[in-house]
Amino acid sequence: MEAALDSVLLCEFTTSGGEPVFRALVERHRDNVQSVALRFTQRHDLAEDVAQLVFIHLAKLNGVIPSGVSLNCWLYVQARSRAIDLMRVENARCRRENEFFEMDQSVKLDGFLLEQALESLSTNDREAILQRFYKKLSFVEVGRSFGLSGDAARMKVNRALEKLHAFLVCEGVTMGLADLLA
Repeated sequence: MEAALDSVLLCEFTTSGGEPVFRALVERHRDNVQSVALRFTQRHDLAEDVAQLVFIHLAKLNGVIPSGVSLNCWLYVQARSRAIDLMRVENARCRRENEFFEMDQSVKLDGFLLEQALESLSTNDREAILQRFYKKLSFVEVGRSFGLSGDAARMKVNRALEKLHAFLVCEGVTMGLADLLA
């Protein structure tokens, strides 16, 4: 019964491309897709991102999935695959961030140089770093303030950190940023 309704909705979406039909498909399956993603990501925000990616992919395919595959099965495989991919990216980012933030204990940075480094950034880059490291906001919260997704905010903060690090390297500082922004 459920599979038959999915088939009808997919067929209707494929032929008409209507948003209400697609919305009905998303509503029927969003919780299951997020649940699969959550098992892999262990984070609600990332599970929501995975679900969004899965449904965007379905929309780009115009609702056409491989013949003989149920929508439930297709959504499960997509959610699992995208969650695994996202966690690979997330884990790599965390490793890079940790390496980036390791501190050389032999060098001490005075507050004035840190202020100069922050001042060298654009207003948006400085605000992104301040929100993330001083206010301790999540990437999703930082993103909201800039009108960006959590992933886009993560990239924005990482680019700003790279600029901050480049400034400090030019000044001869070899310490990590985690200790600077704590």
